[in-house]
Amino acid sequence: MAQLQAGQNTDGEAGLKQLADTEAAGRGVRVEAAYQLASIASSAGKIEAIKNLADQIMQIDPSSPWAQRAMSLQMKTPASADASAPSPAASVEADPVIKLNLGEN
Repeated sequence: MAQLQAGQNTDGEAGLKQLADTEAAGRGVRVEAAYQLASIASSAGKIEAIKNLADQIMQIDPSSPWAQRAMSLQMKTPASADASAPSPAASVEADPVIKLNLGEN
């Protein structure tokens, strides 16, 4: 986490991945590391990575608070989001005009 906070994203993510995958690290450490990776993936719009990490968390310790947070992240992420496509909210915000459908009276 210190590496991520220092802007060393590649090294920080690699360290978290190593912790999440190392059984000797203990369940609590592994689950938190996997959750932090899922959170990073969520910020980057990497849906498949979020799903895989949430699955990994559920295999490690499904009763962990981190597992609950991971499920929340997964539910907040659209099933088929495309990071390159503009979100519907963005297109609404880009058009500040209010349009009314008043019929053809």
